[in-house]
Amino acid sequence: MTKTQISDNKNQLVKLLPVFATALLVIGIGLAVSCTNKTDPYSIIKLNGKGECYNFSKYWGYMLNPDSSCTTSMLLGKGDLLALGEGGVFFPNSDEKTINFEEKPPFFYVNGKITSISISNDTDLIGWFKQMKPDDISDLKAILFNSEIPENYYPYLSKIAHIKPHASLFFKDKCKIDPEMLKLFSPRYLIGQKLLQKDYNLLAGFKDLEVLSLGLDDSIINVPLPYLPKLKQVILLPDSKSSIASSFLKNNSQIEKLTLTADQIDLTFIKLLKNLKECSFVGSKETTNLNFLKQFKKLEVLRLVGDNYNNINIVNELPNLRWLALPKNTSQQEFNSIIANHKNLEVLEILACDSVKSFKSLAQLNNLYGLIITHGGDSTILSLKNLKYLSLPKDDFEDGAKIASLHKSLPGCTIVPNEGFCLGSGWLLLLIPFILIFRLMMRNIKPAH
Repeated sequence: MTKTQISDNKNQLVKLLPVFATALLVIGIGLAVSCTNKTDPYSIIKLNGKGECYNFSKYWGYMLNPDSSCTTSMLLGKGDLLALGEGGVFFPNSDEKTINFEEKPPFFYVNGKITSISISNDTDLIGWFKQMKPDDISDLKAILFNSEIPENYYPYLSKIAHIKPHASLFFKDKCKIDPEMLKLFSPRYLIGQKLLQKDYNLLAGFKDLEVLSLGLDDSIINVPLPYLPKLKQVILLPDSKSSIASSFLKNNSQIEKLTLTADQIDLTFIKLLKNLKECSFVGSKETTNLNFLKQFKKLEVLRLVGDNYNNINIVNELPNLRWLALPKNTSQQEFNSIIANHKNLEVLEILACDSVKSFKSLAQLNNLYGLIITHGGDSTILSLKNLKYLSLPKDDFEDGAKIASLHKSLPGCTIVPNEGFCLGSGWLLLLIPFILIFRLMMRNIKPAH
């Protein structure tokens, strides 16, 4: 290479320096923006309406109850389903901030649009069906069945299915899942009291089903669920005498969210869930040993509802937890140990933990985004400066000075009352073959209403 060529190359590099500098500046600004404007990991939805509200996907534990004179807010994870009032269901969008809901049976409205229709013996819908226009059901999310379906409804339900094929189906506890309905729709959510294993094949065509909730009434369940490619969440309510084969979920190892009542049943069948990220157990009168959780190292959400759990410290072997609900029988020592081992927790529910008197260990949680307490609490809460959502027992709000102090100390935090550790009264609680069991769970807990 000649001296002239070397000189020319140097000149070209000099000319390109401003371009390189500009590119580096743009990259630097982009990195700075991405680091300072992180998307919140959860949604805080403002609720305006009247009736009980709860996170159906997280399932039980605490409840909010706005009325006509006040609003409240709910903390939701990505993809969580809201249950509103007596018969409303809603799937919030990621950019949704406010939900105005109203029940005018047989219709349920969210933000002025019909989102669910209730079928019951109390109302004749034929007149409305005949005048129904596609715009009337443009926001329809679900159909709720409170009774057997009259035969003359089927042509109209078929019309709805043509317009809204993915409308979710909810069957009341005493209303058996109707196979004819399953042939009309391809729902995203199927919530039903019972589906006998001889009818599991009816689900095989549901390629869009994301959430399945079933009561398991067979004494011996040895037929696996069919492969459902989009199924991510399963809520199971087995009879306490049911025997569930280990192959029950073998076709759906992709399931990421599981909720079940842990009532002395063999939990071997859940070991096939290699991608399990969320797990909720609703404890009953029988003690549940948590040792089996060791294998689920990927768990990000663990909710232990009730007061009959052995070996709660097994939670310390789950390093990736982001959302945790602690049960009533958690001791102070267990509480302190779990907090010390999970300093990256983002959401914590303390569900009527009577033995936990000191909350000082919470000061270690620098990433704590949401805190739900249904009983107790102390001044440590004032120091949790990163909190964005705080729900405290309704009785705490009778102390105006206390709440004013919280608002002053946590200016960027949404602070709302909860109804305590409660099951609610809406039939969406499934639907409740286990109501007697839960009465045992709620002994020694102050009634919320």
